[in-house]
Order: sequence, then structure tokens, then C-alpha cells
Amino acid sequence: MPSQNAPRFTEGQLVWLKVIRDYIALNGAFATDSPEAYLDAWQSVDSRQSNSYAVANRVLGKNELKPIIEELNEVLVA
Repeated sequence: MPSQNAPRFTEGQLVWLKVIRDYIALNGAFATDSPEAYLDAWQSVDSRQSNSYAVANRVLGKNELKPIIEELNEVLVA
């Protein structure tokens, strides 16, 4: 059974969450309303990785990335 004090995210995941947070802070939101807008947003993500979208997908999980971004949009923009 995991400890209640165990971190929810790994260190690598936290790095990407901060990158996404910074993008939202700079741009007001992270576009998720259409596939084209979503991928366009990833093109302008400021990171040291050459393909930010692919790396973030790998680190945060392919099926988790967009829901995490949508939640961050809701929490940070509200």
C-alpha cells in the first residue's frame, strides 16, 4: 500500500507540469479545443526538448496528458 505522503508525480513529471504551467501563465490557456490548436500550442512550448509533445506524452502518459492540461487550464485560469 502506498504511503499517504508519497508524491503523486515523479520528478520528471513535475518538470513537465511546470513547463505546462508556465505556458498557461504566459499565454492565458493551453489550447485543447481542437486537435490542430492543441498541436499548434505544443509547437510553441518553451522547453529544451526538440519534440516537447512526444516527450511530455512519454513522461506524463499518452492518455493522461490532455486531461492534465485541461485540469491545469481550469485551475490556473479560473
